[in-house]
Amino acid sequence: MFASPSLDIARAAARAGAPRRRCLNAANEVAVQAFLERRLNFTGIATVIDKVLQRLGSSSVKALEDVFRRRCRRETPGGCVD
Repeated sequence: MFASPSLDIARAAARAGAPRRRCLNAANEVAVQAFLERRLNFTGIATVIDKVLQRLGSSSVKALEDVFRRRCRRETPGGCVD
């Protein structure tokens, strides 16, 4: 059987639900753009996507906004305005 890290990542995201699939798609868009700009090699695309999804952990992401809110809280010293 053909081994494909990208396919394994996509299948796992599909099982996890729509918010995780959306995060995968967003990470893929950014990674592919970096590849097209020659800032990332082809095999790095799957690595970037995997790292993004790992950073989400097993937390319950209900919407992409949850990801942005968490990032804002982590990176903004005074907190975020919701």
